[in-house]
Amino acid sequence: MSDTKINADQRLSMSLLDLWTGNTISYRNDLERFFTCCRVTLGFVLPEEWTGEVFVQPSPCLSRVRVLAQTDSGLCSELASFASHAQATAVQQRLLAIHAEAERMFSFADTELPEHD
Repeated sequence: MSDTKINADQRLSMSLLDLWTGNTISYRNDLERFFTCCRVTLGFVLPEEWTGEVFVQPSPCLSRVRVLAQTDSGLCSELASFASHAQATAVQQRLLAIHAEAERMFSFADTELPEHD
C-alpha cells in the first residue's frame, strides 16, 4: 500500500475517532468531516453508525460482489460493488484496518467507545 493511501486511511481513522469522542466543535461538523473524508479516501460513504463489521457478498445481478457495512441497528448498508471477489475483499480488509486503527487510537483516549448492539 502506498504512503499516500496509508496517510488517507489514517486521516479517515482519525475522523472516525473524532466522531466517536466528540473532541471537536460539534457532532454535525464531525459527521460532515467523516463523510467528506470517506468520499475522498474511499469513493463512497460509510454509514454514520458503522459498527466496524464489513461483509463481502455476491450480488444477485451482473455477477458483481458487494461490500456491506453493518450498522448499530443490525442492518447492512451496501457500500460498493466490484467485478471480482479479490477487489471486494481488498476493500473489506482496508475498512477493517481503518476501524482497527481508530479503536487503537481510542484506547489511548480517556472516554468510552459508543455501544454497538
